[in-house]
Amino acid sequence: MTGAVAAGIDYRERLAQQLSGTVFDELNALVTRLAAEASRTHDTGQRAGLMAEADTVARLLARLRTTLFTLDPSDVGG
Repeated sequence: MTGAVAAGIDYRERLAQQLSGTVFDELNALVTRLAAEASRTHDTGQRAGLMAEADTVARLLARLRTTLFTLDPSDVGG
């Protein structure tokens, strides 16, 4: 493994650790809260809306993770 590749992996790992304790956890908690609220409501329209929002947040979280792990550190910071 070259030094640049190792540095890139290290950069992504550090960034993932920083986000994991904050952004990822908060977004996961939001998905859980939305799904829990959806399960408590008897209004089918509201339930569908809450689940749609939970799905949107989950998709955004997955995209954030994908983006994070495909970052090229040489492109960061211009």
